[in-house]
Amino acid sequence: MNKPTAIAFLTILVSLYFIISGLIKMSKYPSGTFLHSFGILLLLAGVAGTVWKMAEIRKK
Repeated sequence: MNKPTAIAFLTILVSLYFIISGLIKMSKYPSGTFLHSFGILLLLAGVAGTVWKMAEIRKK
C-alpha cells in the first residue's frame, strides 16, 4: 500500500468515526440540546470529509 492510499484510507476511517459518533449523539440526546447539535455537526463533518476524500481519490 503506497503512502497516499494509506492516508486516504485513514481519512475515510476518521470520517466514518465522525458520522457514527454524530449519529450516536443525535439518538442519545433530545433535540434542541447542545450535544444533539454537536452530533449534527459531527455528522456533517464526517459526510463532508468522506465526500471530499472520495472526490480527491477519483481525480487521481
